Amino acid sequence: MRADDALKYALTLFEERTEWAHSTVAVCDDDGHDIGYLDAALCEVEELAMQFGDPQRYSDGRRIKSRAEIQPGFITEHIWHPDPDQEKPRSWHGKLPSDPGVPCPGVYAVATGPTTQTISVRVMWSVLGGAEVTGP
Repeated sequence: MRADDALKYALTLFEERTEWAHSTVAVCDDDGHDIGYLDAALCEVEELAMQFGDPQRYSDGRRIKSRAEIQPGFITEHIWHPDPDQEKPRSWHGKLPSDPGVPCPGVYAVATGPTTQTISVRVMWSVLGGAEVTGP
């Protein structure tokens, strides 16, 4: 594995974790610790990675991250390993989001295709009367 690809992979993981921290913890955690320091560190790592070409692609041209929309506003992402031989197909599933007090509108299943760097999404919507309709 090339060092520049490992750096881009680490940057993408760092971006994802920082975004999660900001959306989950807000600016300060329960103990009053400011998580804004993550932004400065992220910028420094990003500046370093930018010296090695497109920060969205590995040196062999593969994407570092893919995204797919499960339903409007509900996105899933996958960060691809810099060594394609280490990447294995993955899958996960869950319930579609709904407002409090509103029944779950259905479920989704996601699968990755490492060779083609694709994310496949299947949505099963619940319909009154027990019938199901399959979405994209």
